Amino acid sequence: MAFAASQQEPQPLAQGEPPVTAADAAATPRVARAHGVGFTAGLASGVGFAYRRHFANNFGVQVGGIGWGSQTASFVSLGVEVIRTVSRSDHVNFYWVAGASLFRHNGPQFDYGGCNVPADPVRPTPAPCPVETRRTTGSVNFGAGIGLEFTPGTHVGVSLELPVSLMLDLEKQNRYQRDGVYPIPGISLVYYF
Repeated sequence: MAFAASQQEPQPLAQGEPPVTAADAAATPRVARAHGVGFTAGLASGVGFAYRRHFANNFGVQVGGIGWGSQTASFVSLGVEVIRTVSRSDHVNFYWVAGASLFRHNGPQFDYGGCNVPADPVRPTPAPCPVETRRTTGSVNFGAGIGLEFTPGTHVGVSLELPVSLMLDLEKQNRYQRDGVYPIPGISLVYYF
């Protein structure tokens, strides 16, 4: 009986520090929200399932992605973000974010340019329409900006991010060409455990 009672009593960590109980540790954002899984969608973070990890030194990382394929088409999205917490409270986390992502799609493309135009003026039979070709498209994206995570409960977090992202499009001959710089927002829904 005395052994069970001593486990429930709070124990001080050092001279002069307040006691820490299991309930206090669970209520602390830095301890309770270390690992999380969920979904993400953004130009810098990628699209798909996500794993987020917060470290004790105010840094964190998020890895996300999804793959899909069939006999005629495929899609892959991968993304990695580094998070640096600037300010944190019980229910709000403000942070800097830097990330990189890859989007790639391979599938049929249909050309409707010759539709309803006679192939031969002597014999007015229309050209075969549409013309199907295979095409690989994609982009590599790099972004940096700010983020805000709301945690209304103890386990669910909703993140809104606004990175400024550089997009490099995949062009013909599998070369990447600069497309532009865009402030495209991202969102994540994460369940922490």
